[in-house]
Amino acid sequence: MGLPGPALLIWKVGLAVALGIAFLLALFITIGKGIFADWAWLLSLMITTSLLSLYYATDALRRLFPHMDSRLHEHGEPFSRARQTYYRTLRKRLSDRAFVGAGVFFGIVNCVMGYLFGVPTAFSWVGRIAIFSAFFVVGFICGMAALAIYAILETVRDFVRAPHLELDYSAPDGCGGMRFLGEALVKFGSVTLIMGVLIAIYIVNFPWAREGNFLVRGFRWFWIAWPFALSLIVLLAPSAEISGVLSDYKVARQDELDERLAELRKSASNPSLASSDRAAARKDYEYYSKQRQDVYHMSTWPYGFGSSVKYASVLIANAGALAISSAKTIIEKLLK
Repeated sequence: MGLPGPALLIWKVGLAVALGIAFLLALFITIGKGIFADWAWLLSLMITTSLLSLYYATDALRRLFPHMDSRLHEHGEPFSRARQTYYRTLRKRLSDRAFVGAGVFFGIVNCVMGYLFGVPTAFSWVGRIAIFSAFFVVGFICGMAALAIYAILETVRDFVRAPHLELDYSAPDGCGGMRFLGEALVKFGSVTLIMGVLIAIYIVNFPWAREGNFLVRGFRWFWIAWPFALSLIVLLAPSAEISGVLSDYKVARQDELDERLAELRKSASNPSLASSDRAAARKDYEYYSKQRQDVYHMSTWPYGFGSSVKYASVLIANAGALAISSAKTIIEKLLK
């Protein structure tokens, strides 16, 4: 699995910032200071933010591997990550060719959408080249991110369906040892949400030439909505699969403990057994009762309070930014 860009963090950040600045200068030179009035400058911020988000999400994905391996490693058996189904799926979906293909496809689609919405006729041909180039780069990076989301959905599915997946009701996270997945999914959903807000702010505020066309309006609102839909999909779709696996494990473990406790109750009250055996049965009953309580309190939802607060904070902050920057424009366009 590869990603464009250098390996060191400082160079990744520098590349993302430099690329954004380069496009900002290109837009300013070809269009002029009007880029600040018509929000064209936001394209440069979207380029930088999308590239940084892609790097961040990729790092979060790589940090998942040791946790996933720990849940798949059968004690006493040799373990190879490369042989795991989840890892083979990930490498197949996120190959360099797949990344480039997704990037080119979404870059072209983003340019088509920009053409459909209508770039202002006041822009010179050089300015049009600059702005469509920015459309392509934003679409290219976001296309790679969209492919990554699809790969994450498949990877999580293969991981939780692994026949030798080891769950543990006594894990400190209170979620069978699977809380790490929820924390990672919140990161993926959050960066997708941030990009969705930037895209929405730009589309709503840019002076498109075809504002009055009903069909174009429909495409425009669809193009605003799809990043938000992706954010919810990456957050909710895998969680349903994880929750189902945890629920099945919880029920199975509860049934086992219920049967064991029923046997111990009979032994503890059986007068034909020696008093020492009945005492041992009562002691075992207390031990397994404690286990049953732990199983009962185990959560089957992969999101804890902390990760839920993080996503809610990102959602509220970005909703506020969208409202502040676009409320007036949205009201004016809805009233037309």
